[in-house]
Amino acid sequence: MRYFLSLLFMAITVTALSQPSILQWQKTFGGSADEYAQCIRVTKDGGYIFTGPSDSNDSEVTGNHGLTDYWVVKTDDTGHIQWQTSLGGGGDEVSHAIQQTEDLGYIVIGGTSTNTPGGDISCTVMEWDYWMVKLSPSGAIVWKSCFGGSNYNVAWSVQQTSDSGYIVAGTSYSTDGDVTGNHGSGDFWVIKVSSTGSLLWEKSLGGSGLDQAKSIQQTTDGGYIVAGSSSSNDGQVTGNHGGSDYWAVKLDDTGAIQWERSYGGSGTEVCYNVQQTIDGGYIIGGASNSIDGQVTGNHGGDDYWVVKIDDTGAIQWENSYGGAGDEICYSIQQTTDSGYVVAGSTDSASGQVKTAHGGNDYWIVKLNTWGELSGERTLGGSGTEIASSVQQTTDGGYIIAGQTSSDDGDITHNFGGQDFWVVKLSACLLDSPIIISSGDTLGTAITYDTYQWLLNGIAITGATSATYAATVNGNYEVIVTTTGSCSDTSAVKNISGLAVSNLHNGSVTMEPNPTTGIINITGAGQVNVHVYNAVGQLMQQSANTRTISIASLPPGLYFIYLSDINGNIISRDKIIKQ
Repeated sequence: MRYFLSLLFMAITVTALSQPSILQWQKTFGGSADEYAQCIRVTKDGGYIFTGPSDSNDSEVTGNHGLTDYWVVKTDDTGHIQWQTSLGGGGDEVSHAIQQTEDLGYIVIGGTSTNTPGGDISCTVMEWDYWMVKLSPSGAIVWKSCFGGSNYNVAWSVQQTSDSGYIVAGTSYSTDGDVTGNHGSGDFWVIKVSSTGSLLWEKSLGGSGLDQAKSIQQTTDGGYIVAGSSSSNDGQVTGNHGGSDYWAVKLDDTGAIQWERSYGGSGTEVCYNVQQTIDGGYIIGGASNSIDGQVTGNHGGDDYWVVKIDDTGAIQWENSYGGAGDEICYSIQQTTDSGYVVAGSTDSASGQVKTAHGGNDYWIVKLNTWGELSGERTLGGSGTEIASSVQQTTDGGYIIAGQTSSDDGDITHNFGGQDFWVVKLSACLLDSPIIISSGDTLGTAITYDTYQWLLNGIAITGATSATYAATVNGNYEVIVTTTGSCSDTSAVKNISGLAVSNLHNGSVTMEPNPTTGIINITGAGQVNVHVYNAVGQLMQQSANTRTISIASLPPGLYFIYLSDINGNIISRDKIIKQ
């Protein structure tokens, strides 16, 4: 809400935002010992599958094989358990990822330290091995496989591939067994597995330092993107900025490197998640405490650090999010509005973190297409909550899984120790963005319940529909509220048929000429200019210039990015061409 709005409208908006429709339901799952949910996925029946390690053998957890087991839980869309199973042997089994497969079963991955066959373990393990289990739709074991060598090997990410096999990534310290080509210390270890659990090929990626892969995904070209953290600056790793950096590697369909990039500053960057985006690029999330290099805007301690790169690995934008304490991003997903939802933990109550419940809280952040924060929420109690995984649901809301030790605040029950904590949030958890599609026409991804247009901060009588035709120059805003009481505001300045509203750098401005369509850039030297339409499609670009013309573009909303010769964004403006 803009400060020049009247107090009446400010009060209405605050009331709408505070109505209790955000948290749809929340549930804890576990036993008297400790459970840590690592991954949650929406299933094709509208329910959820989630997994993580469990030490319990009571309450909701049955069939523990000794020490720590994989614990897999299937629920319906309201969080009621449909089935659960413990998977393991006499040692420790720690699961990190799960996915529903094309046959409506499930694939789960992590690591095992069970050194003699027994229970569900049929292999001999020297220290730790990748342990991969294929489950039927009802949770019965279909097959299981171990992969590794005589040293430490633990998998963090799995995805079924287009050939019905699987791609897996994690970390290996081994130089024998299934592992070849180790570069020293721990390497990214990527394996391709058949549909029946046989090893097809494997690749060690890294340098002489510690390299830990945390996320892998098949890309639209049939290759793979894998990301994690690296402290190397040799071998296959180039461009390290100091300490541990994000390291992203693009592989072809045989596992050969197509490109690799390091991202970070002189401090520590720890990467947990990568995902291909609809424009063919990638979004990467994790944590950073750097204040230099490629990292900007640190708020203190560790921040969420989100990096958007193109299909060659070049940075398009990066942003730090957080407060004076520590924020760690464990999961990021692109949303249906082309923005992003980010989940992790925070112990701050400052900066961009508005509230705190005590200890560590879940911190859920919504970003728009360009990485601007459009909303945030903390969830938790007086203990420790860490969100490990987030997915957008079919109703446009969000499902989040992690762990809690609380029995108060947002948490209504604790079974003992740490429990799985699953939270379902509504679609209007975070303020839904408004898109001005053409002229002063309001176009939205969802149906709004009420509309109110304002001119120079004053409500326009009768302007309560989705469109409003501007008749005079001035500052126009529209306030919308959804049926779920989610509210948002968007502003645009109309200037004789061409509107411009500078959103970032006040010293760098754009001066549009409504007759010629030429935009002059002042307050900066030669800059690179990129023009995107309302859905993020690149429409026009020009390098080393101080002017750009949009005369040939059709009417509509455009976002204009100005960047310096190093690709750093120095200003962004939105322009409506009528």
